[in-house]
Amino acid sequence: MANSRIDKLCQEAILALQLGMPADNTYHPLYKAWQLWRGNPSELKQIEDKATFANGMMILLSYGTVHDIDTQQQIASVAYLFISMAIEETPNINLYKNRVILMISNEEAFRYTVSSVVNKGCGMFMMSLQPLLARDALFKMIYSDISTNPALCSVDLIAKRKKDLDVKIENGFFGKDEDSVTTTSEGKSNHSEVVEYLRKMVLEDEDVDF
Repeated sequence: MANSRIDKLCQEAILALQLGMPADNTYHPLYKAWQLWRGNPSELKQIEDKATFANGMMILLSYGTVHDIDTQQQIASVAYLFISMAIEETPNINLYKNRVILMISNEEAFRYTVSSVVNKGCGMFMMSLQPLLARDALFKMIYSDISTNPALCSVDLIAKRKKDLDVKIENGFFGKDEDSVTTTSEGKSNHSEVVEYLRKMVLEDEDVDF
């Protein structure tokens, strides 16, 4: 059992959800956990149960009480970092499923974080293309997780996105030379870059001001 304050709050929330307790019993511990690391990012370094923490932040976002897109980006990005680190330690299909759902469900907000990575160093003449580059990079990240874990398509939301992206690839959406193999490869590369960007920003620099 993990012992950090955030770990305990997230475990309390998930247990309440599993036991079918009132929604407040899940929401309030997750809100407290968020406020802890939002006010003191160093708390994130104490987290032991990365997967449960990431799952908790996903559940917090799912309540729909966070309307500011900067805050959505903050929570989604930190959740993405921790679920990705959990995948590095134990690459199982449930973690990949949660990561895909996180990216799809928070696509607009998380795209800003992806943009900070893929558009780094772009000159002024590229400004009009930056939203499109970030969109395509995120699409490839989603596709790479699904294509390397085909069983994820048992989830309807994921199956629909896979079908949509397959059509895009077939129609040359990402370029006439792109196919499922190159899209998957580029998506994995994007994942690596975004994870390293967030690891430095959030854990090394203790910066959660997205």
